[in-house]
Amino acid sequence: LLNLSLILAICGVVLIAFSGSIGKSFSNFWLQRQPGGVIDTDVFLFMMNSYQISALVIGGILFAVCLPTALYVWYQTLKNVE
Repeated sequence: LLNLSLILAICGVVLIAFSGSIGKSFSNFWLQRQPGGVIDTDVFLFMMNSYQISALVIGGILFAVCLPTALYVWYQTLKNVE
């Protein structure tokens, strides 16, 4: 559980750090799936912002939940060793 929690916490930090690139990549992928590949600039910027916010929220949740879990498991492991 400790290793899994640490890995997920690190994934959360990576999502937070790279939310801009993730949003840009996902919005470009979304644009390519549109018929003709043409869309209004405001709609594209809205989609890019939405993907960036989604990456930030998911990363924040992963980090905020998994880091305390990892610390608690580590504390319990140290407590049981003594």
